[in-house]
Amino acid sequence: MSSLRSPRARWRSSSLCVAALLSVARVASAQSDAEVAARRQLIDDARRASASGDHARAVDLATRASRLRMTPSLRAFLAAEQLANGQPVRALSNAEQCAAELRRDTAVNDRDRLIADCTRIAHDATERLGRVSVEGVDESIPGLVVRVQGEALNAALIGVATVVDPGVVVIEASATGYRSVRQEVRVEPRQSVVVRLSLEREASATTSNTNATTSATSATSTSSSGARASLPSRTNNAVPPPRTTPRAAPSLVGPIVVTTVGGAALATGGISFALQAMAFGDCRVEGNENVCAGRTTVEQAAPAVTFNRVAIASTVVGAAALVGGVTWLVIASRSGREAPSTVVAPTADASSVGLVVRGAL
Repeated sequence: MSSLRSPRARWRSSSLCVAALLSVARVASAQSDAEVAARRQLIDDARRASASGDHARAVDLATRASRLRMTPSLRAFLAAEQLANGQPVRALSNAEQCAAELRRDTAVNDRDRLIADCTRIAHDATERLGRVSVEGVDESIPGLVVRVQGEALNAALIGVATVVDPGVVVIEASATGYRSVRQEVRVEPRQSVVVRLSLEREASATTSNTNATTSATSATSTSSSGARASLPSRTNNAVPPPRTTPRAAPSLVGPIVVTTVGGAALATGGISFALQAMAFGDCRVEGNENVCAGRTTVEQAAPAVTFNRVAIASTVVGAAALVGGVTWLVIASRSGREAPSTVVAPTADASSVGLVVRGAL
């Protein structure tokens, strides 16, 4: 019985497989038909949007249709709408790809016309392209990312003119441990613009690198010290270099004091001359004696001799001190070094008066 049922069982199994395949085929056919209908509707809507001047919507609808199935004619339509929408970069890419596909596929209807359309679109797109060259960025920075209009720029294109859609172009550069930079430039059709970017390290990254360098230097110093400790000690008889003490700012106290003393001495001399005149009164000097003919007596005129000596001494010393002090003050004011240690001292005795200067001006 089992041997008689075996062919029937195999037949039933085969029938079930065929039925399953047919049902799958029907589902697949239904899905394909739905997609075909949806694609046709998208293309019709895109053509109507293009006719009304809404090229942005036409691009969106045609792009959606291309995701269901792309054909050379749809690619040519998409390229034309992208060009009309101000996207010559994408229009050029689709137009060139369209022409290349049509040259390979000889079975496409109206092939020559489509090739001519795609070639014309590619030419027009090229005329509307702008170009941007990103320079100044260190390509060796780890993790460097440069974006032009939001799309990452290949490292091989840094420093090379890159085609962009005309208008405001945004260029960004970023890397780990660096401050991101962003720059906007306006690019006109057929215009080339050079954009220079420079990445600066973040403060935290700089501090980390500095600490790492310091640690490495400390480790090296410790290692070197340990190596030197194992060597026999040597006596270092070298004389250390002399230490240079910074010069102080020039002092003006000395010259001011000397100038003041000179002025006071001159004033004293003037007063002494006045007292001498008052003491002499109507007396006069004849030889070594005072001769008085009026009310002033010889005894009253005796202090005039002392006033005379004081006046002469004060005038000489005051003039010398004043000249020396002013000279010193001028030299100390103009010199960038410390004022010289100079002492100006008046001297006077019973027979002479003078001015002693010690040091250098």
